[in-house]
Amino acid sequence: MASLFNLGEKNNSVNQRIWINISLLVVIFVLSVIIFFNKNEIEDELLPLSSINPKSIININVQRKNLDNLFFSKSDGVWNMITPLQFQANRARIESILKILETKSYKQFNLDEVDIAQFALRSPAIILELNENKFSFGTNNPINQRRYILFNKKIHMIDDFNFPQLTTNAAYFAETKLLPDKANIISITFPEYTIRLNNGKWQASIPKYDEEKVKKIINKWKKISAISVSKYEKQEGQKTITINSMSGQEINFAIVTTAPYLILGREDLGIQYNMGMDDAKQMFLKTYLQN
Repeated sequence: MASLFNLGEKNNSVNQRIWINISLLVVIFVLSVIIFFNKNEIEDELLPLSSINPKSIININVQRKNLDNLFFSKSDGVWNMITPLQFQANRARIESILKILETKSYKQFNLDEVDIAQFALRSPAIILELNENKFSFGTNNPINQRRYILFNKKIHMIDDFNFPQLTTNAAYFAETKLLPDKANIISITFPEYTIRLNNGKWQASIPKYDEEKVKKIINKWKKISAISVSKYEKQEGQKTITINSMSGQEINFAIVTTAPYLILGREDLGIQYNMGMDDAKQMFLKTYLQN
């Protein structure tokens, strides 16, 4: 009987612990829901860093300590880098910069209440100018990793998404598409052969060519984009691909390397395009790619 009694006590104890654990889980869940909704409510109440319309910005100037400064300008809806390189800028990269105008300001300090040196704002590493509006980037908060920004005579604490990209190399901002959107190709001269439009028909300088394949190559060049863009690195003895358009424009791509993947350089722009292997195989009649 005693053993049965003890067994009953053990079962009751186990059941009690189970119910306690279940109760704790319920409490944790309820508290998590409350915290989540309170956090959302707090963030909804936060004001944006500025009331400036991103569409009104036509000039972007990035002053960078110990790095080349960057300057972008918008004309006819297209962004271009003016310095230190000259190329069409990647729209997504530019839009990412402009998002700072609408980001939330989690905390603000008046300049007369703090010492700006403690925020590394006496000599900022980055100063971003959007038209005449200036944003100085200070240090980040070690606890929540948010960045301190000096704007409009106040120090704001914001999410730190701009600083890393503003400190990267200039080529990062280049458009990944190899050719302009409305490029009207009339010929492509490869190192060993040429394909050209002749009386409305595509022809190749090598025998036994497939006209349909040539058309696919032309369409591929019109649409293709690189996986990434980097600073141009000239190689000895590199061959060239020349593209001519109906407008008379001539664009030269240097074949920087074909292994382990294809890299095409624009020496005139100071950048090179790192191509995906599957795309690269569709750009040629005769492949230059090495396995």
